[in-house]
Amino acid sequence: MSDGEQRIREIKERMSWFEKAEAKSLALLPTIPATAVYVGLTGCELDVDCFDVLHGIAVIRRVTNAPGIVHVCRAADLKRTDYLSVARYSSAISSELAFGLDGTDDIRPLLESAWHTAAMIKLRGHTTLCCPSFATRSWDALCAISDNSVTFGILDDVPRQIRGNREAKISVGDLEWVRKYWDAALDLRRTDVSRRFGLALNLSYTWNHTSDFRVGLFNLWGGLEALFADKTDRPVTRRVVDRICGWLSSLTPPDVDKSYNLRCDAVHGRPFAEADLVEITCWTDEILRQSLIHCIEQQEVPLPDWS
Repeated sequence: MSDGEQRIREIKERMSWFEKAEAKSLALLPTIPATAVYVGLTGCELDVDCFDVLHGIAVIRRVTNAPGIVHVCRAADLKRTDYLSVARYSSAISSELAFGLDGTDDIRPLLESAWHTAAMIKLRGHTTLCCPSFATRSWDALCAISDNSVTFGILDDVPRQIRGNREAKISVGDLEWVRKYWDAALDLRRTDVSRRFGLALNLSYTWNHTSDFRVGLFNLWGGLEALFADKTDRPVTRRVVDRICGWLSSLTPPDVDKSYNLRCDAVHGRPFAEADLVEITCWTDEILRQSLIHCIEQQEVPLPDWS
């Protein structure tokens, strides 16, 4: 076989893959709910094909035919969409949050609701979860769309982040917890209820959107201090540590002190063992997660907002 013939064969094989992806999208269409927006998730896997999160208003579903850059460019509204940024992540999308009713004009509240859902899933220990972008058609359907009609948008544009170990798949138990406490967590986020909780939840979602564990540990303690610090505390550290241990009875002051002390070393540039930093950061993530989960399940916060 000549070089030219070999090259033609390779092109045909690639085109065959392209056609197979399009055919798979067409076959998946009957299984995809018709909603207004589809938020793509990376860094996590579902243990179930589809789950109704909000009684028909929102579902989370596994994506099995994620598009590549060519598919994104064929589908995207090229004048209104940063399609090249979206394409950086598109092939890695493993599931999607499908929100709202098809035909909804203003998708901003839907994106906020999708973030709330993703933040609650991440609270269940799925640290590597990320929502890089959204589309107005399902990520499973995009390979079959070629009329440049789809609107895309960038959300978590985080090409490098603290990854750690990949967590177990998102289970039905995780999703049932999200469905049970979705409204309770949203109520706590209201600015007239607890700005503390809202800030801590934001930081629990974004703390690892960095490749630097020093920054990650500082972000986590920002969340803990949002929940547990008070302007009247003297000394600050002792009161915060005592409140954390009172909130989570499984913790002891020496354990929390170790995390806080390393946080101070990291922030002020003092020397420390890198392995200790990684271990303490992951452990501090667990403290913040469990603190927020306790807030949600008990429908209360450790301290009122400052007046």
